[in-house]
Amino acid sequence: MKTRNLLAAALTLMLTAAFTPIFSRAGTAAGAAPEAAVSSTTAVLHAETETTAALPEGTYDYEGTFVPTKSPWFHSVGDEPDTGSVVLSLFVIDASGKYNSSVLPFSFSANNSLYSGFYTIDTSAVDNTKAGDYAVRIIPEAGSILTVRTDREYRIRLTDHVSSFTVHYEERPEQLWLLGSNGSNRTECVPDQICMVKLANLKGAEVLSCTVSDSSVAEIVEATPGQNQILYKIRGLKPGETTVSAEVSDGRTASCTIHVLSLEELYTDTTTDMTTIATALFTGAVPGDVNCSGALEIADAVLLARFLAEDPVSVPAQGLENAETDGDASVLSAMDLARILRMLASSTETAQTVG
Repeated sequence: MKTRNLLAAALTLMLTAAFTPIFSRAGTAAGAAPEAAVSSTTAVLHAETETTAALPEGTYDYEGTFVPTKSPWFHSVGDEPDTGSVVLSLFVIDASGKYNSSVLPFSFSANNSLYSGFYTIDTSAVDNTKAGDYAVRIIPEAGSILTVRTDREYRIRLTDHVSSFTVHYEERPEQLWLLGSNGSNRTECVPDQICMVKLANLKGAEVLSCTVSDSSVAEIVEATPGQNQILYKIRGLKPGETTVSAEVSDGRTASCTIHVLSLEELYTDTTTDMTTIATALFTGAVPGDVNCSGALEIADAVLLARFLAEDPVSVPAQGLENAETDGDASVLSAMDLARILRMLASSTETAQTVG
């Protein structure tokens, strides 16, 4: 029990800290390029000043491009394409001449401002006024040079390879929706963590109110309007359950349950979904190993918490798969973070017993 209390205190301090990336600027003759120092175990990209498409051999290590590894599928007619939730990976041409993501594992959110200058997300083929399937293209800035630092420094010259993913548009019922990040009207978080709730299908109506029934359990900290929707940031304050309710000008209402997890809920259930276990046995992946260090550790929970809070952090593509521990392979959520915290608590307690 003493171990749990110590671990809980440490996790609370880490999750409540302001996750602010460290930036530095390297001066060059043509100006400075932003560089993110995330950690010694993650790759970091920054731009070189010269972006000529014809570089002599030997001036770069690989040619590469960006490929979407996670992308939104379902959209409602009237909504803008959700490009912010796209996750991109850096693929390079390996010795066999094929694109490979394992040579330099690196992935990040497509809306990460540190890297967005290296590619364009082309949604020109999307007609959001009609139901159907549409292609969204990722167009790299061909000839641009990226420097990737992992175990050593690599120079990557971007090719003109264009990758794409498909978005599906359907007519949404006239019902007003208030949905958590998992797509249901119930979502979870831990104290001092932000969770996202989307008020969707406004159909031109104005929001008259959006309130939390028990403001001691959770609070609304920010509302971001969008086309046909509003995105609310909800902060958990203490363990418990409360309801977010909304009303719009045409009389429609919607609600979403916010469940703020207690320490007992975080640490009691130490089971892992059988699919996750089977995947680990056959692939060698470690469930919850977000930073791909080969072991489950506190740094994995911190990295996932930052990723969920939309901090500009770099998470390996395999790490995103390892983070899916709650049996819902469609989206990363606070429940994945909670499951990792449970596994950490269980492994610490087991080590104490064996020792």
